[in-house]
This record gives sequence, C-alpha cells and structure tokens, in this order.
Amino acid sequence: MHKEKFLESCLVKADMNDVKIISEDEAARSSPKLTFDSRPPRASRNAMLQHFLGQEVIVDKPVFDDTTAILMDFRVDQSHGMHFIYLLPFSPTQALVESTLFSTKVLEEEFYIDSINQYPSSILEQA
Repeated sequence: MHKEKFLESCLVKADMNDVKIISEDEAARSSPKLTFDSRPPRASRNAMLQHFLGQEVIVDKPVFDDTTAILMDFRVDQSHGMHFIYLLPFSPTQALVESTLFSTKVLEEEFYIDSINQYPSSILEQA
C-alpha cells in the first residue's frame, strides 16, 4: 500500500511541476515539451561488460592467508573472457570470494558459483 501512495505522490508532484512521467509503451506516442531518459545507453554487441558474483566461503582446511587480500588472481578459467578472482579473507577458513569477468555477455550464474567453489581447492591448496 505504501508503494502506491509513494508513486501517486510522485505523480502529483511531477504534474504540479509540469513534468510528465511516461511508460515505455507511452513513449512512442507521447510528445512532451521535455523528455528525460535516465536509462544508461544500451551496450553495443561488442562492448566489454564487467560482471561478477561474490560469496562468503567457509572451508574445512585453513587455505586462506588472513593477513593478505588477493585483488586479481588470473589463475582461473579464461575461456569466456578476462576472468579473475578477488579474495578478502576473514580467517584461515573463511573468506569473501568474488568471480569477476570482462566479456561481451553475462554468463549463467553457475559459471561464477563453480569458479568460486573451485578456487580454494584448485588454486590455493596447490600454491
């Protein structure tokens, strides 16, 4: 209910200030004096996008150096673009692990989760 009241209040204030709020459907057939479009521009097909997923990870064996953050570890799968891991350790067994990728498209969430879950054992234990 609060959402409807808030939206109605916004519409009333906009109308009082001669501002017209239009939906995407209305945009094609509307012709206000001024139109503001605050959406970011659409990325071109070849634009590089930065996308990431982070999770707090708890492991059984102490593999994290809790005195050192790892900012960009590229020792991970590079087959989809420039991919790296951020690691912010809380303790030898607990850390925030973030899988970051620069590519032309966002991948399925499973890719990021798998990268995060594999990182402690496949990279850190072998170091």
